[in-house]
Amino acid sequence: MKKLKFALAYFLTTSIALAQGVNTVGGLTVEACSGVGASSALSVTASSAYAINSQVGALISLNPSFRGVGSNPPDSGGIVQSVRLNTKDVQTAGFKAYQLTASPIASTFTNGLVPVIGASDVFKARGPVTLTSNDSGLGTMTVYELDAIARAHVASGATDYWILVTTGTPTFTISGDIQFCVTYLVD
Repeated sequence: MKKLKFALAYFLTTSIALAQGVNTVGGLTVEACSGVGASSALSVTASSAYAINSQVGALISLNPSFRGVGSNPPDSGGIVQSVRLNTKDVQTAGFKAYQLTASPIASTFTNGLVPVIGASDVFKARGPVTLTSNDSGLGTMTVYELDAIARAHVASGATDYWILVTTGTPTFTISGDIQFCVTYLVD
């Protein structure tokens, strides 16, 4: 009798699961980084302290290879899983990374200055990802990382845009000493 109850429970559970179907999200994890190749390097001002709330580098354009771009917009995009910032020197200042849902067209984003977002770009801004956990345990370098972000992102094209702003007063050793990376679970 126990075997019959077990078999009946198994078949009922299995048939309910099959009737509901199985949904998958993403399935492909990719990492997109600035600072890879001369054309995408995140250039900063060396040997000069940045003021609090200053932009670090230019507008960051990442190409995470969203799978649906071109074939089924606006349903392309993915989920931001983690954000990482590496520097080639020791840093202790914090940073905020602002994601934009589309290319900003009316804003002034200049390295070393306070970012100025234009009225037509305001609704493209997403809340910042705050990077405060600096680690220099491997020597003369620093890594910041924030995992488990789980931020859904609908792509308006193949490029994802970010602005990096300091919350402290970092001084960088060389102009190309920063790499900014975002890991996505892509649709």
